[in-house]
Amino acid sequence: MMTSSGPSIRNSTRPPRAPDNRPGRLSNKSVFPLWAAIRPGAGPPSRVHQSVVKRRSAVLGRHPDGQGGQRRSGGGMDREGLVRDAATVSSAEDLASLLRRLRRRQARMRKTRVATYRDLATRTGWSRGIIGAYFTGKVLPSVDKLDELARQLDATPTELGALATARDRVDELRPAPRQLPGDVPAFTGRAAALAVLDAQPGRGPAVISSVGGAAGMGKTALAVHWAHRAATRFPDGQLYADLRGSGRRPVPPGEVLRGFLTALGAPASQLSAGLDVQAGLYRSLLAERRVMVLLDDACDAGQVRPLLPGTPGGLALVTSRSRLNSLVALENARLIVLDRLDEAQSQHLLAARLGARRLAADPAGAAAIVSACAGLPNYLAYAAANAAAHPELGLRTVAGQLAASRPTAVERRHHAVPVQAF
Repeated sequence: MMTSSGPSIRNSTRPPRAPDNRPGRLSNKSVFPLWAAIRPGAGPPSRVHQSVVKRRSAVLGRHPDGQGGQRRSGGGMDREGLVRDAATVSSAEDLASLLRRLRRRQARMRKTRVATYRDLATRTGWSRGIIGAYFTGKVLPSVDKLDELARQLDATPTELGALATARDRVDELRPAPRQLPGDVPAFTGRAAALAVLDAQPGRGPAVISSVGGAAGMGKTALAVHWAHRAATRFPDGQLYADLRGSGRRPVPPGEVLRGFLTALGAPASQLSAGLDVQAGLYRSLLAERRVMVLLDDACDAGQVRPLLPGTPGGLALVTSRSRLNSLVALENARLIVLDRLDEAQSQHLLAARLGARRLAADPAGAAAIVSACAGLPNYLAYAAANAAAHPELGLRTVAGQLAASRPTAVERRHHAVPVQAF
């Protein structure tokens, strides 16, 4: 067997590599500052992470120490990509993704850690909760808030315009619930209560109750009528729920919240959380919207409180047989207490439903109906509906039927007769 006396190829020593000083190339030492900016507190980067950082730096065309390579410096390519991607935004989550990109880019450009919610709250004076909602896509920022937040993240004027356009597109695509029941036909009276509601500033809920907790006062009719009249003040939608508080089984607030969250476009994955989480998400979704929430027939303040908006701009309108004094004390609620209609108001309601000519043809019958209904608007509406359905009956006969047997459903629950009949 022949042997070789010279050094084997395997054991031969290779000459040391010359340092790669080409423009745009990173040394291993240069990787560490950039890695610290991307992953603060993560410790030294592994070899795999070093390779990733080098590739990203080559794409961005910049060193972590500020020495640019042959590519454009200053994140120009990233800016172009952000403007391009903004044109495809179709949801609050997409917009939040762009905000997170801006935040990471700012850290790279400034060679600092990524700004936290606390940092941004200090700069803007906003709460950490709302900033977190912006960055996770739970809340769509208003135009002014988005502009300020993007400026804090060093967005360029071109990017500001692209983000504003994207935000407007998302706003147009958002669902605007219109859940109000039909308006009350020929609604009359309650001028004083309507004036109070018209002046409601929206800084707290309005509670419509009745003297002595009586049924049949027309609380729902008033609330629905005013809600339709004021709907243009709340262009982002109107939510409605019958809480069934005067029945045996009031609706749990969690069930109502799930319906509201669905109407507001919340993902199905977020509907199975607990009551507190649902209420927080609900308030977040309403934070930047002007929405009216009509909560009909509440049993107590505990049923209502999780359903109230958390910020001004929206309005909660609550009807209840109880005065809900704790809402007045703790939530700055405005209490509107309804009393029975007087004789002139009762006659006016009947005339609006039956026509002045029919009342003039039988004034005694009309007076008998007014007396039998005792100033309760819902009973008057029921009597007028009965008389309209049976024009062959005299008003005195209708009054006799009403006095003999009042509608037990109306006595039991003031909205058992469909609200459109009031």
